[in-house]
Amino acid sequence: MSSFSHLFSRLPVLLLVTTTSISAFMPATSHALGKAKTRYQISLGDSISAAFIGYTQTDASPAGIASDQPKPPHTWRGVRYVSVLESKRAWSWASGQDIDSVGVRLEDYLNTHRTGRTRIHLEILNQAESSAQARHIPRQALQAFESIGGSEGLKDLELVTLLVGANDACRRIENQEEDIAQIREDLLLALSYFSTGPADHKIPVFFSSIPNIPGLSLPEVAQHRAYFGVTCQAVRDKIVNFCPDLLNWKTPGEYEASLARVRFINQILKETARVAAVRFPTLDIHYDESFSQTQMDPSFLAWDCFHPGRDGQAFLADQFWKAMPWFQ
Repeated sequence: MSSFSHLFSRLPVLLLVTTTSISAFMPATSHALGKAKTRYQISLGDSISAAFIGYTQTDASPAGIASDQPKPPHTWRGVRYVSVLESKRAWSWASGQDIDSVGVRLEDYLNTHRTGRTRIHLEILNQAESSAQARHIPRQALQAFESIGGSEGLKDLELVTLLVGANDACRRIENQEEDIAQIREDLLLALSYFSTGPADHKIPVFFSSIPNIPGLSLPEVAQHRAYFGVTCQAVRDKIVNFCPDLLNWKTPGEYEASLARVRFINQILKETARVAAVRFPTLDIHYDESFSQTQMDPSFLAWDCFHPGRDGQAFLADQFWKAMPWFQ
């Protein structure tokens, strides 16, 4: 849900960038592993799961937080992609270690409920990328699939999370039939990589709806005072300008039209999840509508008044974990 280059050029933040590459694998805890069994979690999606500026909040200086937590670039097979403003390791609802993320909870769950004395170590492959659309998810899925050893590694895959579609919604406000086929085709291709595992191991797939993006321009959010007393509306109008087609509504009718776009994308996602559940019997797919029905408190937002901040990521981790039927 972000344009990296636009924000990077305008944010008043001095960032420390290192050239040290880091592994795509992220341990869910920092304990001594010993002879622990390795299991995997894969997370696919956009800037929400990547925790784009997720280390900030609306009422704190982004410069101070960013300088305290430099984010080195990620690499995959020697190819570097920019992630300096993402905080997958620390604040992502899916993989963050500084919050009670889904990954942290899942490792605890596995070690509490699985029999045997050998400790389970969860490695999290958070492949989510800022600005990702549905068309980018097959590449993310293939990278993760190959990183765990292909079909052979699927027996150790404990969870896949998928949260994407907001950037598809932001592309335009008009609903077009081509969106249906393209989004469905891309997401079914992505899920197909995880469907080639053993028949006796059904892999849980958490498939989320996208949020109410136009709701970020409701008065209770737009007039919220961010850092330096600037309103969220001013931050978005003068600095970041994310998703203008869905956010710059002025009348109740325009709001409903923007909301209809989000509902249209969510209906595509829901129907895709239904089709995938039939097509891929080795996947246990759960589509969750809770995000689309949640109006996040403005204090939960990041400095840009658009993405989830630290508290917002923690909120999503709790909401999504409670919606996962396999671990309750």
